Amino acid sequence: MLAGALAQHSTLTELYSGGNQIGDEGAAALAQNATLTYLNLFNNQIGDEMKAELIRVKAASLRIYI
Repeated sequence: MLAGALAQHSTLTELYSGGNQIGDEGAAALAQNATLTYLNLFNNQIGDEMKAELIRVKAASLRIYI
């Protein structure tokens, strides 16, 4: 899965991945990346509960647009 590979990418700081049918599992994997400072997942298939969880957990370290 691409999201899993990107989650481990050590130099990735920004990812614009809107409109790619990413679901909850992919969003959670991407949010695990420690070097990301900006993550755009607008217009994907991420559920409301996962959106709220990502914002709650990652808001201090990651600008996230979902």
